[in-house]
Amino acid sequence: MNFNNTNPSKNIDPQAAAFIAGVQRSAIDPVDEQQIDIESFTNSSPAQVKRLLDYFAASHGALEHWTFQDIVETLSAERKKQGKEVGKQHAVHHFNLCRAYAAGHAIAEVETLYYSYYDNEEIDLEDALEHEPITVRHTVGDVTLNVYPQNDDGFQAFGIVDAPDSVFHSPLAKVIAYLELPTAKGSYEFDVCLDAPIYWFYGTKLVAAGYIDQVLHEDLIVTPTHVILPIIAIPDWKWPKSADVMDMLPSECQDELIAFLDYAKKKNSQGDDQLSLLTVSEDARSLPKIAIEMDSGLGLEISSDIGYTYSMNQSAARNAIAKQRRKNL
Repeated sequence: MNFNNTNPSKNIDPQAAAFIAGVQRSAIDPVDEQQIDIESFTNSSPAQVKRLLDYFAASHGALEHWTFQDIVETLSAERKKQGKEVGKQHAVHHFNLCRAYAAGHAIAEVETLYYSYYDNEEIDLEDALEHEPITVRHTVGDVTLNVYPQNDDGFQAFGIVDAPDSVFHSPLAKVIAYLELPTAKGSYEFDVCLDAPIYWFYGTKLVAAGYIDQVLHEDLIVTPTHVILPIIAIPDWKWPKSADVMDMLPSECQDELIAFLDYAKKKNSQGDDQLSLLTVSEDARSLPKIAIEMDSGLGLEISSDIGYTYSMNQSAARNAIAKQRRKNL
């Protein structure tokens, strides 16, 4: 595990410039890509299949000119290519986050232990591969990261502010987000849930929704008060369109949302201010927005509203199909 980096300074940093140039030429790919094959394609939900086919037609032309096998293989190749591009971007972002936030420089070996989720008993790696669900515990020095398989003890959710509309720019997209995990005073133990939702906001508009699919624990960044954990997020298929969250939330949650968005903006500005002290090129100075943990009640309310909207749309579609079938009798 690499808890990096050097403390920021005002000196010109030629190593940083060389590093950035190197990763832009490389093919670093931290995203463990699940390839698209015939089985995974046909087992996808109707909404996923439709978006993949619409995306393919927009990119490559009418579907009738392609065999099904060619479509699947082309999408698989594109996913792999996009994974490499995400990897290059992550290398730059991770380096700059270390420069802006990290407490110091330390490299240590990580110890990983596996536990059965329900009874919290330690199991070995071979059993962990066959045991569902499991909790994974990564430990190095005085830092412990618990990765839970599901989000049922309280409710964990994260929000990212000032996000573009193109977070998941294609149905193939996976993105790397950077979670702030605060710690209790005197403790360096952190928890994250693999299915925790992440919401991308622009103002009060929810422009994208996804959830945690994988943690990049080896790239954990330690600061004096918290850690920043890179994760891989995949899109939430229940939320295909942007909408103003203020229209979804009950009145008692609206002020809470405004307060959260304001707090998240201030937290992100701290890193921007720190990195601006470094005299490196503008290309090497970009910082990704940090995902800030939301109050569990607010996160659960947004999640419930998304689920309700999805259920209502499903019901309307089923009713329309039934109505058409009756007409066809």
